Amino acid sequence: AMSVVNRIFDQRHLLVVRTADQDIHFSYTAGMAECRLGCQTLDDLFRSADRALYRGKENGRNRVEVE
Repeated sequence: AMSVVNRIFDQRHLLVVRTADQDIHFSYTAGMAECRLGCQTLDDLFRSADRALYRGKENGRNRVEVE
């Protein structure tokens, strides 16, 4: 999964929306999680990935965070 996320992350600069006034560039933040001790359901795993995503946004965006 990290390989796929890193490939997307490395290609993010290619996504540019051109308007009449400006070029719009996008940032990319991803949250990933491993199913560890205490992770009993898919919802637990999603909550963990969501925490990692928001931690990435709080830490400056344009990054990959793993929990």
